[in-house]
Amino acid sequence: NSNSQLPCQAIQLAEQQDEAFVNDPKLWVMFLRAEDFHAKRAAARMIRFFDLKLLLFGESKLCKVITLEDLDPDDIATIKKGIFQTLPQRDQAGRRVDVLFEVNHKWKSPESLVRISVQFRGVKRSIV
Repeated sequence: NSNSQLPCQAIQLAEQQDEAFVNDPKLWVMFLRAEDFHAKRAAARMIRFFDLKLLLFGESKLCKVITLEDLDPDDIATIKKGIFQTLPQRDQAGRRVDVLFEVNHKWKSPESLVRISVQFRGVKRSIV
């Protein structure tokens, strides 16, 4: 199974597929900002990102920006139910607050929950 790669193999696989994508300065800055420009922590975060992306979306999506089209029909149906919402107010630190309403929802798989939450956060970030 290609999704059972060891840590760091996902980023190596991504580099083989599209070195320009992995080495894009915009991508690196995203991880550096998340870790207050601490290079080792940013690199570790980037490795985890590619590991998770491989697990959730497979090899064919490693070097692609994930969009709603990459979710399966069950994931889309879950999103349309309004299970994920963003509160109109921000927290004390000024961050947006996303809420997951799971009442009586049966997830197809744990990966489905993670795929949807990853996509939801990405869509919100690009819209707002």
